Amino acid sequence: MHFTFGEATNSTIVDGQESIKAISEQFRCLFIPAKEVLTALKAIRATRDNLHIHGFDDTYLDLIKSLVVPTQKGNITKELTNVNQKLKELFGGRIEQGDDDDFVFKKGNAEFQMQMTAEGVKKIGILTTLIRNRQLNANSVLFLDEPETALHPEATRELVEMLMLMAKAGIQIFIATHNYFVLKQMYICAKRDNVRTNCYKLDKEKGKTVEYSVNDLAEQFPENTISQEAINMSDDEIKLDLGF
Repeated sequence: MHFTFGEATNSTIVDGQESIKAISEQFRCLFIPAKEVLTALKAIRATRDNLHIHGFDDTYLDLIKSLVVPTQKGNITKELTNVNQKLKELFGGRIEQGDDDDFVFKKGNAEFQMQMTAEGVKKIGILTTLIRNRQLNANSVLFLDEPETALHPEATRELVEMLMLMAKAGIQIFIATHNYFVLKQMYICAKRDNVRTNCYKLDKEKGKTVEYSVNDLAEQFPENTISQEAINMSDDEIKLDLGF
């Protein structure tokens, strides 16, 4: 919104011009927290919609509302199709919507309730569910807080591969992480596929303001406390081997 003011204007806007572009109806902005939500989906929704208790913020409610949208038929982009296929290959099954908004994990002829399903399966299953029901598309912005939580290192690397495929499909992704496997795999993917992937590092020393630096992972692996700890562990091992 653009405004102009007269020379003697105190609080009255004398001219205003609307310059904000209309947002696409397909636009989605979703936040996926570190804690999985499929197990407690009904409890979270009841807390907010029925009891009106603000135990969970709106980001949780928005995510739940997107998850329960029925799966839609039709083709999706090649990159997003590959994301779903990677999940099926990694865990030998997939998350599906059951009756009354319940979710189940199907593996062959077996079916498991969310309470009996591994945390990592549920974490990645959220992404594939949002792809199949069209809540994640090329018009989407996705925020993930520590997506590696509860994931085995192998699954963590596969998750990063899936996120890179989603980025290629046009989804803008922001990740907060403290995990070396996430950072290193993103560097490998960005360099291999020549995809610009910005990595921001925030530093704050006592009594000083927050400073930041940015690296394009397609060009270099950043030096930060995460990578430094990996180096420190390697140094400790070398010292032990040399008897220091």
